[in-house]
Amino acid sequence: MDDRAATDLEAAIADVGRLLVQLQKYREAAAVHQTLLGAALTLGDRARAGHHRQTLDAPSATALVGEVAMLRGRAAAALAAVHGSGPYREAVRAHATADFPTLGRLLPVVFADLEAVGARCGGFTSVPWLRRGRPRPAADLAAEIACRRAEGLAGEGAPDAPGSDPELPAVVLAAEPPPGEPLVLAFPADVLPPVLFRLSGTDEILVHVPRLLARFRVCVPAALDDDAVGEATLHWEPYRAALVEALAAAGEAVEG
Repeated sequence: MDDRAATDLEAAIADVGRLLVQLQKYREAAAVHQTLLGAALTLGDRARAGHHRQTLDAPSATALVGEVAMLRGRAAAALAAVHGSGPYREAVRAHATADFPTLGRLLPVVFADLEAVGARCGGFTSVPWLRRGRPRPAADLAAEIACRRAEGLAGEGAPDAPGSDPELPAVVLAAEPPPGEPLVLAFPADVLPPVLFRLSGTDEILVHVPRLLARFRVCVPAALDDDAVGEATLHWEPYRAALVEALAAAGEAVEG
């Protein structure tokens, strides 16, 4: 098999895999995803076996690329069917209008592995504090906190992210304070929407809003363990003092 045929075949199979990863998070597509996944695995096995046995010449590879292209079309059609379905389109409208009762009813229907949180709860998120393995200046972190205070947290919805997508983005929070993080934002339950979701088997809380603009507390631990620091060179006490001072200058009160 020549290099061009091998490249085309590899790209075609990778494209099908990308679509299947996107498709698997939708509850409605569970059955078709399994069918298409089985077909994709069979095609992949045939391609690997032919390459290993050196029986996959250019015409055979071209024919296999055609089969993969047909499979890609089926996966794309299944994904389009989900995005065009009644529950999905109604959920998108509810998301745009902050209709949380409707979201509470529809999102577990749209997404697999998404569970409604029964009681109102708070959430936590950490602020990235390392850059190229070195602690960021305290002033930079204080400025980022001020920016998040003013602009909120943007919802994310990558095509392959579980429980959300580009038309139904969500802010991801942790149900518990992230361990070993030197700078954590804590959102109390009363500032979050009344309908929240948890990804099954994780402590991730999904807040399905385009942007979460809500009151939060700033938490900086009194001590930081060595695992959190990793290979970074850091003397925690003076760094924490500088961070608290920079946050205070920005008008932020700090909790332990």
